Amino acid sequence: MINIAILTSKTSLSESIIQYFKNSNVNISCVISNNSKTKIDNKFRRYKIKTYFTNKYKEIDQILTETKTHYIILAEYNENTPKNFTNKYKWKMINLKQDDNEMIIYYMKNDFSNEDIIFRIKDNNSSKFYPIVIEKVINETYSNIFN
Repeated sequence: MINIAILTSKTSLSESIIQYFKNSNVNISCVISNNSKTKIDNKFRRYKIKTYFTNKYKEIDQILTETKTHYIILAEYNENTPKNFTNKYKWKMINLKQDDNEMIIYYMKNDFSNEDIIFRIKDNNSSKFYPIVIEKVINETYSNIFN
């Protein structure tokens, strides 16, 4: 089983990812929010997913270790990640970004300015592509990173 953690400041995109993976070999190990107003406890309770509220990266790292997380999805996560954190999870952090009907998915490395784009598309309904691309990236990289 491949474990994914979702870091989010909002819930809309996170829920579509959770729904997509609910009957697959990918397990959403937890959802971590830096925004207590997101109401993730109520929103994700029906999926039986652990939820946490913190913006302290030491705590986030502990949660990721405890939940045996393989990949981190930054889904509408509005916070810069510290260098030591991105270095530790290099090639395991996938950032989802939506700007002006353009969807961009990229690996997080060091900071938001140092990115490797995985996928980019202009589409009014581009959010439907996020889980599909995440699944493809995981399937193509998992054995290289974790074996």
